[in-house]
Amino acid sequence: GIQSSLEQYSWVQFQSRPPRSAFFRSAHRYVLRPDHFCGWTSTWVGKRNYKFFILFNFYGMLYLILFTIYIIRSLIYYAYPLQLCASLIFALIYTVLGAFFAFMTGNFFFSSLFHSLKNETSWEIWNHIDNAKFKKANWKENLQDVFGDVNMFLWLCPVSPWRNKTNTEISAGYVTYDD
Repeated sequence: GIQSSLEQYSWVQFQSRPPRSAFFRSAHRYVLRPDHFCGWTSTWVGKRNYKFFILFNFYGMLYLILFTIYIIRSLIYYAYPLQLCASLIFALIYTVLGAFFAFMTGNFFFSSLFHSLKNETSWEIWNHIDNAKFKKANWKENLQDVFGDVNMFLWLCPVSPWRNKTNTEISAGYVTYDD
């Protein structure tokens, strides 16, 4: 359930929590495998939506790289007799913004993928939690913890592998942070 009052928050503090989860007042609930609070969406990124976070940044990076290349190509083609006009200024601004956001989403994508390969989260790193107890046998099993144990080609599809599964089923095999 969702915590909505101080009494419920006090009650939660004395209950056993699910494995590899933490309670956040900003989320009003437990977050399984918490990674970070996303200010863009005003929600916590955790086990249930981490795949979507990675895919959003991957596809966003690809789109922005192609957009920036297209704008640069257009600048070269249309700006040969260099005349400063409004469309040229806007194209330059779009080029800079496109490159900046491509770099930003690429950074998010590669750092998230790197952490997924090691089966660790940003929140665990920030709180100095030893992730050795969460690492699986190899990189594929670590990625299956994020993308699900379906066909690897389905990892690129924005479909939740955790749909119709309870938190108990999803967190099976995890240990608590206190162990």
